Amino acid sequence: MFFLKESFQKIKIFLGKLNFLIRLDSDINWVSLVILFLIINIFFLSYAVASFYNVSSDEAVLVEKTPRSPSNTLNRGALEDVLSLLRLRKENYRSLLESDFRFVDPSL
Repeated sequence: MFFLKESFQKIKIFLGKLNFLIRLDSDINWVSLVILFLIINIFFLSYAVASFYNVSSDEAVLVEKTPRSPSNTLNRGALEDVLSLLRLRKENYRSLLESDFRFVDPSL
């Protein structure tokens, strides 16, 4: 507890030394905060508008079209295996829903 009081006193003395840099006048602080907030918002708003115009004019998504032969990059065998596993899982789920549930009471 003594350490907290000592460190609080050190922080208080340090902030007192910084008082000449930062005036503790609330009106000046609020005005500077509002101006800073407005500048940051204007920056983000201008970035958003520029991005919107960039995307809406299709400059950001232009891709040069080159004639290519369609390549078969999909492994059909693996896809069929996955689909069969999903069908099996669906059938197992349906059988669980339709089966009669019998629970053993552990308290007996």
